[in-house]
Amino acid sequence: MESKNIQNEAGNYKDVSNKFKNALDVLPEKYFNRKGVLSLIKKLKEKNPAAAMAYTMDAFGWMSGMKETTVNEAAPKMKVEKWHTELNQATQSILKAERMLKLEQPGTHGRAKKSFLKTIKALQSLKSDTRR
Repeated sequence: MESKNIQNEAGNYKDVSNKFKNALDVLPEKYFNRKGVLSLIKKLKEKNPAAAMAYTMDAFGWMSGMKETTVNEAAPKMKVEKWHTELNQATQSILKAERMLKLEQPGTHGRAKKSFLKTIKALQSLKSDTRR
């Protein structure tokens, strides 16, 4: 069918169900593309898929010849410096030493627990200060 036959003179689409129109209104942004609308048409089993797509294009301002493009820009990756790796390894070593002390000598660990926390916090602070 041509799009002129699908649409009546008042601009209403008779073949498109209200269920589809309502579902299209609440369709999440990430599915609001040609593929997502086609899957919605299939899911709701529209009688006239061409009319449903024409309604979507007309109601939401899509042009029939226009191709949709999505821009996928990734955030730039930060360069990992060798000393960042060393700071991460130092933090892991301190955590490992704390766990070993906790298992072998729980009493000593209880007394030194605050010192371990201060050391880890200092290393984390150093890492965040050097990344600025």
